[in-house]
Amino acid sequence: MKYEIKNGYIYVKNENLHIGEKYVLDMSGMKLDGKTNLWRGRDDGLKRIMLDIPLEDAKINDVDKVTFKPLKPFQREDVKKMVETGCILNANVMGLGKTLETIVTLNMLGCNRVLIICPKSVKGTWKNELQKWTNIPTHLINIIDGTPKQVEKQLENLHVPYTIVNYERLRPTKTSNKKETNKVLKAIRDIKWDAIVCDEAHRIKNAKAKQTKGIKSLKSDYRIALTGTPIQNKPNDLWSILHWINPYYSGQSYWRFVEYFCETFDNGFGTQIAGLTKDPERVEALGKLLSNIMIRRENDDSMPRVINVPVNILMTSKQKKLYEKVKKEILVELEGLDQTLFINSSLTRMLRLQQCTSNPELLGIKTNPKFDYIVDILKDYDDKTVVFSKFKETIKALSKRLEKEKIKHVVLTGDTKDRQEVINKFINDDDQKCFIATTGAAGEGIDGLQYVSNRMIFIDKEWSPAKNQQAVGRLVRTGQKNPVTVLSLNCENTIDEYVEKMLNKKIEDIIKILSSTD
Repeated sequence: MKYEIKNGYIYVKNENLHIGEKYVLDMSGMKLDGKTNLWRGRDDGLKRIMLDIPLEDAKINDVDKVTFKPLKPFQREDVKKMVETGCILNANVMGLGKTLETIVTLNMLGCNRVLIICPKSVKGTWKNELQKWTNIPTHLINIIDGTPKQVEKQLENLHVPYTIVNYERLRPTKTSNKKETNKVLKAIRDIKWDAIVCDEAHRIKNAKAKQTKGIKSLKSDYRIALTGTPIQNKPNDLWSILHWINPYYSGQSYWRFVEYFCETFDNGFGTQIAGLTKDPERVEALGKLLSNIMIRRENDDSMPRVINVPVNILMTSKQKKLYEKVKKEILVELEGLDQTLFINSSLTRMLRLQQCTSNPELLGIKTNPKFDYIVDILKDYDDKTVVFSKFKETIKALSKRLEKEKIKHVVLTGDTKDRQEVINKFINDDDQKCFIATTGAAGEGIDGLQYVSNRMIFIDKEWSPAKNQQAVGRLVRTGQKNPVTVLSLNCENTIDEYVEKMLNKKIEDIIKILSSTD
């Protein structure tokens, strides 16, 4: 293909494009230049990949060797690419040391003022890791947290090498006259940071969210996104993350990205995203795009094997009748709704069906076959077990059942005040046989369970593969010495089996995308 890169524009001859005039007009936003008779469009990495134009490596530093001793060989390779690229997505699976790789990268880039954005639950973890690997004094790590007065003093200390803040504090807030009221965001926005790190970066996948807009308004030389689950549900999750890292690689338009890389359909009320495109050439193009701006490793030789075991749970006759009754009630409730309301309402009501299988006690059924199975496991084996449910009420009900059975356990939900105390109790007290938690509360910011347990049970699953993967990542991480058994409890011929099939389809798409970068 004949092409020319000039003054931020790409110029190409239409007859040389293998993808056709319609695609150029609709997908690349290119227009015919009357003076040159060439098709002209803004130069960006996404467009280059679509047009099959080679991308130059963005060299920032020539790094031949990374000698930091604690790094494993694959981590040294990762750091080299992170330093050379400067703005990058580290999507290594949980437990492979993304935090350590990032700390080494920041030091090699010579960053003197770094902003770390992370979930509230892991701010302390970041402080500990920084002190562990850099020996930096406590007073040079500024954590934005506490009362308004405390926060005000912390905002006067933004000149230190590291500032750590949670996502929620960066949401824009404005008065009726559009005056910015978020003092934290305003103060942080006024600084040109050497580097910004977004930990658990899937939290900015929604480009329209206030939190995402606040973070995208910040200025820095380098940007590092960290998440083992860059795709929470569908390929479009990638766009906002890539756009924050470097719009050059994502393309400026969200819908151009979606139209090219996603399978879409019109439900009568607008465009809906079904999943990954079925066009193998476009899947390959997405792989090329990601290989330039993303690191992805599934495991290293030391990572444990995962044994997934679906467990068929038979409902009681009363539970079956209840399930069928609720299902019929839902169908009646949904009858007559327009398409949009039907979709939104049906998803909400699906949760009721899940609750019928995971916690029938809510609806007056005393016997719970899933709880019976868990109790049998805990009585049959002496080792520790981790149990997850998406429902807080289910976790509370299981806790009551374990108390009745005199099985010692700890509970972690969104209401838990001292998370670390609960985690330490499970790890250090040999009598604590079970760690039960909601998926949302324990999916992030928890480390140490892998040293004492290699068995996990899902009472029910989240509809997002990423959230379930994050939960599994509590055991499948560095320090785990044994294969990890993951038991998924599914009631026969119910919503459980549907969710499992749906998750498998999403996982297939995610694997296809991420493996295409190899």
